[in-house]
Amino acid sequence: MVNCLWCDAQINEALTITNFYARPVLICEACDDALQQCKIQTKACCTTCLKPISDNQSQCMHVKYTNCLTMQYDRKQSSLTKRQRLSQPNPFIITADLDFTNKNILLVDDIYTTGITVHQAACKFFVRKIRKFDVFAFAR
Repeated sequence: MVNCLWCDAQINEALTITNFYARPVLICEACDDALQQCKIQTKACCTTCLKPISDNQSQCMHVKYTNCLTMQYDRKQSSLTKRQRLSQPNPFIITADLDFTNKNILLVDDIYTTGITVHQAACKFFVRKIRKFDVFAFAR
């Protein structure tokens, strides 16, 4: 006799030649039915960006990535104090010749410490009349 792992009810399973070497049943039928109703339904997802693909969609519409910013620093930013960073001119240059009007921009940064880098990059984009500016930083 084995008890159900969930509700602790006794599970009576007849021993036959077909289930002799099979794994024992650990959950009763009532609990198994309840678990099947709670089962997460998996949807088709894009293998590149993991976004769900709807039934009427044949493929994913990937987010376009464009490397459009470069920096011109004299020294590494980590060696400067906050005051020294503020006193320097804006080091960012938009290199891509694209129309940013009414576009959503996502800036990906490695470390967010003082916010000056994000602010300086945003200033370059706001001049171009963007619609939205978001930031994703890996560490703080």
